[in-house]
Amino acid sequence: MSNQIVIVGGGGAGIDLAQALSTRLVSKEHTITLITDKDYYPHYIAALRSISSPIGDTEWPESTIIPLDRLFQNDKNAKLVIAKATSIEYQGGVGSGKGSVITDKGDRIPFDVLAVTTGSTWEAPLDFPSTRKEALQYIHDWQEKIKNAEGVAIVGGGPVGIGTSAISWKKSKSERTLTSVLVELAGEIRDQYPTKPITIVHNKPLLISGTYPDKFRRDLASRLAQRDVQLILDDSIDVENTTGNQIITAKGSRVKADLLIPTRGPKANPALLESLTPRSITNSGHADVEATLQLKGYSHIFALGDVINWEGEVPQKVKHRGHVPVAADNIVDVLAGREPQAKYKKSFEAIIVTIGKTGGAAYFGVWWGITLGSMMVKTLKGKSLFVPMVKKLLGY
Repeated sequence: MSNQIVIVGGGGAGIDLAQALSTRLVSKEHTITLITDKDYYPHYIAALRSISSPIGDTEWPESTIIPLDRLFQNDKNAKLVIAKATSIEYQGGVGSGKGSVITDKGDRIPFDVLAVTTGSTWEAPLDFPSTRKEALQYIHDWQEKIKNAEGVAIVGGGPVGIGTSAISWKKSKSERTLTSVLVELAGEIRDQYPTKPITIVHNKPLLISGTYPDKFRRDLASRLAQRDVQLILDDSIDVENTTGNQIITAKGSRVKADLLIPTRGPKANPALLESLTPRSITNSGHADVEATLQLKGYSHIFALGDVINWEGEVPQKVKHRGHVPVAADNIVDVLAGREPQAKYKKSFEAIIVTIGKTGGAAYFGVWWGITLGSMMVKTLKGKSLFVPMVKKLLGY
């Protein structure tokens, strides 16, 4: 009987791990099942350009919401299951293998090794529905909202209230990751609407994470100002103090905007692991893993991607590329009855921030710290947003 490997989560970490294992394992001896609650891959890097593009544009939405039907077209021993994984039954108890994943459709999918790559949850406008048809309509609806807005307020770091007429804010027990989304969204909207008032309200004195040098963070602010984006820093939105097309911040600044967009960043999604006893979830709401990326206390369950948070490291989607080789090596070892040897070590910090198609800045935390400007950012990311690479990965 073949070994059964189950991966829960159809984001970058799950797909990359499935493909890495597919090339390394003998197909007659192993089966790989990828469970995801979406029938498409959401390419978040292209999403902000999609929602900012003109109403009726199909190029960028189609490049953001990519079907998964070709994912395993060349691997007969790998299959895709479109369902929501709701719980884990670990039959052998702590430290042993053999269990099952239960889905919302009532299916019980057995595993010898389980990899949890459930990633993060986002707020609107990146909180995409489950089906591709609904997701494309969702993007269209956001295109209309942005086009029809008299002014846009992009808010990072969290509001002083809970709800507005434009957006519903979701409460969070754990702090969301500070990302470059608010910067990049402002750039995309400005590209499309040169005269529309755009304001960023952020509750920190500088943009993005403090992991990056202050000089780089101030440079991003300067580049936004050059694009006529207003910045209100070290302040927040009091969502109960809004009238018509005007929003008043907690410190009394007045913002011309009738559309408020939250960009507080992603929140890890370890909900599936809550069904295990004992639980292996950290106080910050991430999967608690060993350096081997095995879930603490569960030798046959791995976790990688956004659902984990390595100490001293800024959570980023790209970090899963360092996780996948470690997890793949160790899954092969576990299936062979060997002690896992590969260990994950902290990755260096890097960020490429686009401001529209042609602007932005990048920082790479190697040597003395390398900073790149608009020309290189346009070449590396701004022009294509990695769409050709992602489509090729998914068989398109």
